[in-house]
Amino acid sequence: MFRDLVMDIRAQRVTLCGQPIKVRPLEFRLLQHFLEHPEQVFSRAELLSTIWGQNVHVTSRTVDLHIGRLRKALNGCGRRNYIRTVHSRGYSLDAQE
Repeated sequence: MFRDLVMDIRAQRVTLCGQPIKVRPLEFRLLQHFLEHPEQVFSRAELLSTIWGQNVHVTSRTVDLHIGRLRKALNGCGRRNYIRTVHSRGYSLDAQE
């Protein structure tokens, strides 16, 4: 749980302000990782290694695509930008308004 964002790992569900939101499997894994480490900044390389694994050949821009999809899914309940871009460093689940 993070503010009004709740993840049920067993049921593979995410709710925002009590309303279910749809996220794809990779975005679910990304969100889970961020929820396990709130306010910690992760580089694209760290996210690729953690979420996609070592033996998968994808570009770092793949992370940007999935972060964009996750942001779009999380835009609701009058709150935007749960995921903050940290210039030249990466991404973070952010508690700032």
